[in-house]
Amino acid sequence: MGAHGHDRGFTLVELLIAIFLGMLVMSGGYMVFQASNRATREQNLDNRMQDNARVAMDVLSRNFRRAGFLVNFTSYPIGQSVDGMTSKLTTTNSDAGPDSVSILGGTLSTVRFLQRSADQGASTLIVNDITGINVNNVIGVGLTFSSVVSAVNAGSNTITLNTTVPTGATNMYYPGVVLQDNVTPSNQTPAPVRLLTAIRYQINSANAAHPQLEQVTQGTTEPVAEDVEDLQIAYGVDRNNNRIIEAGEWTYMPTTNEIDKIRLVRVTLVARTATPDPLLLNVPQTVPSIEDRPQRIVNDGYRRYILTRIIKTKNLDAIFTL
Repeated sequence: MGAHGHDRGFTLVELLIAIFLGMLVMSGGYMVFQASNRATREQNLDNRMQDNARVAMDVLSRNFRRAGFLVNFTSYPIGQSVDGMTSKLTTTNSDAGPDSVSILGGTLSTVRFLQRSADQGASTLIVNDITGINVNNVIGVGLTFSSVVSAVNAGSNTITLNTTVPTGATNMYYPGVVLQDNVTPSNQTPAPVRLLTAIRYQINSANAAHPQLEQVTQGTTEPVAEDVEDLQIAYGVDRNNNRIIEAGEWTYMPTTNEIDKIRLVRVTLVARTATPDPLLLNVPQTVPSIEDRPQRIVNDGYRRYILTRIIKTKNLDAIFTL
């Protein structure tokens, strides 16, 4: 029986046209998928880059604010040192690379509490527990003084202080003890005992693919944030003591005599993506001038994020006296 007209199949030309149109649709869909995938990957890299910068900035901000906390050089004179530091800030400036800074201050966390009164000039303190306090530590008690630990006695919870650095404690009484008449209880809040520490912040570029901001404390180096390639710092020094930082009072290398006059610190971080963008490889990009580091041209393919914050250093001018 002969074939009817409505039973006729596709011709070769029609089949080729159908295949071609299908390939166009698939190609368009693949391009959309690729673009979406690339955008998602770039967004994830950018989010991570910005998070790294913010984490690093938060750590620096917190520690600049504590610079000088409990560091009372009326009773802890220059010449003594914490991890080699004899000043509340030690700055290193570079106009060809990252800056670095070392910050000296009391820790924000309380180590122990004072449990007995301490007369002015006392060479010993009694605390609730001496765990965590070691010889050659520098401790701060309350907000009145800091001194060097020369000995500890676990049996009596006693801390012996370096008598060449007189204490500033004077008749401080605390809960759980009685006054000097051995009868009257104390109603005062216990004075916290804190440690003074020096922390150095610097950029480590030993791993060229992943430079990082790191901190060094008592010889121990720890990473703060990865893929942070530059740190630039400017210091606002109140030279005329009018509590206003004028344009001419910003400096990159404050002198020793200017440390206690620093009221503001301007910190700038440059973070970059964890991996380069293939489309930007060998494409010149401009990194703008930051503080005294001049503008530079890079073609490494990394996208960059620049974050700047002005921080108030409320403790640098705080010198407690009795």
